[in-house]
Amino acid sequence: MKPSSQRKILASRANGALSRGPVTEAGKRRSAANSLSHGLCSSAVLLPTESRRVFDHHLKTYVKNLQPADAAQLDLVHQLAVNKWQQRRLWRLEQQMMETAIPVPPPAWLGEPHHLSDFDPESHYVTAYAALMEHRPFQILQGHIDRLFNRYLRISRRLAELQHPFLARKKRQNEISKADPN
Repeated sequence: MKPSSQRKILASRANGALSRGPVTEAGKRRSAANSLSHGLCSSAVLLPTESRRVFDHHLKTYVKNLQPADAAQLDLVHQLAVNKWQQRRLWRLEQQMMETAIPVPPPAWLGEPHHLSDFDPESHYVTAYAALMEHRPFQILQGHIDRLFNRYLRISRRLAELQHPFLARKKRQNEISKADPN
């Protein structure tokens, strides 16, 4: 590839300086989603294919069930709801990957019941899972699922500490007494 001339570089900089980015709301949304490819690391809670109404119901259910008493607890409840929403997204993706990887029984088995008894779906699941574990995108997905699970546990513990400070204090005292042999 031939290097650009100084004149081309200066013209490109001048043109770039004139750009003010997208103007319309649709253009801004499109531009904001430019780097979105799979949503695994998205800072956006909802992907374009997900329903705001369904998410709002999910969030309201968390708030209703966990009954936050103040703004700090409400923030943690929101984090739990978002985290669970993202976990479910990853579980759907994992399910799709598994369904794609599971070998289908030979067509001859489908029409003949006595051959279907020879078909062992569990061995097909194991085969598919083993094949997927060799697949880098599946390994990355599993890492994201684990990360979200651990984050959910940390947020849950913090919320429990805020909602039940006496129990949290008692638990810490027990941990200290176990660590101190005297």
